[in-house]
Amino acid sequence: MRGTATMFDLPRGSAMAYYPEANVLAGRDVDPRSRTPAFKSIAVTLVA
Repeated sequence: MRGTATMFDLPRGSAMAYYPEANVLAGRDVDPRSRTPAFKSIAVTLVA
């Protein structure tokens, strides 16, 4: 996916995306134990 990254006041190591537009980036998997949706932890790489 291509997009535009903008600096924002977030904790180091965090990223933010709009809902529901960012849903296409996450699968529908959930953690089997906690049932937490997979979108709570997705690796993000920014390339200049």
